[in-house]
Amino acid sequence: DLKDKFLSKNNRNISKEFLDVFPQKETKKGDLIFSFKLTLGKVAIADANFITNEALLTIPKSNKYSINYLYYSMPIFIVKNAIENIYGAGLLNQSLINDAIHFCPSLPEQKAISSFLDKKTELIDKKLEILKERKKLILELEKSVINQVVTKGLQSFDLDMNGEKIDFNNDNGLSDSDFNTYMNECGYKDSGIEWIGYIPKEFNLKKLKNILNKVISGGTPTSTQIDFWNGDINWCNITDMRKSNILKETKKHITVEGVINKNLKIIPKNTILYSVYATLGRVNITGVETTINQAILALFENE
Repeated sequence: DLKDKFLSKNNRNISKEFLDVFPQKETKKGDLIFSFKLTLGKVAIADANFITNEALLTIPKSNKYSINYLYYSMPIFIVKNAIENIYGAGLLNQSLINDAIHFCPSLPEQKAISSFLDKKTELIDKKLEILKERKKLILELEKSVINQVVTKGLQSFDLDMNGEKIDFNNDNGLSDSDFNTYMNECGYKDSGIEWIGYIPKEFNLKKLKNILNKVISGGTPTSTQIDFWNGDINWCNITDMRKSNILKETKKHITVEGVINKNLKIIPKNTILYSVYATLGRVNITGVETTINQAILALFENE
């Protein structure tokens, strides 16, 4: 729920009957909400009264400090005092929060700082929206180009017999028969698959099982077993597949005991990795030897 600066509504509600049986302390409008479990350092200012869960800390509004200033400063200072568990995730508790160093200027200075940041972040947010839209368009263009080359071939950028771009979508409104003739003259045949459409005459369609030699999935060693983790063996999950098309490193590593625990296979270099759970369709090629978790498949081509 902590997405915007001001939290005015939430996704889930609890009943009055529950509160009658299990009274909860209420976060008041104007209080600051700070996440200190799972996702650390998310903040929002309550724009209504809320009941929060155990992962959120409430800082009540006061005339002694500026809530707006704390909105900007707490994610910087408090999170710096977090410790890491064996999986690299940050941890905070009441003691760590209380012991965190925090810079506290005078109240007028706090208000001046937060006012300045309000104006600056508003401008930055507007620029980010523009950049996000540009990035979205670039990614759509990239996806479109990749899709065209993979399904239509490099010749799809050639001109047709009339000296124009090949009309794959039949924008000229030809009859089915005439369009089929036109595509044949351009060097294409009907794939018989609606979403693919016409493909180069020399292309052959095969099921993946007839292309691959074998497919291997992975697993996750028992998370509570410390001697399975922080070893020298790469262990790849989907988050490791975000940075580039080549997997060069993994954030987490496991031990030989961790490999044995889940009977994992060491995936060699130059192997295709494909994500099948949670985030579907993410692809990498291994640049290092690695193990993988259960959300990823390693694809081995027929030689």
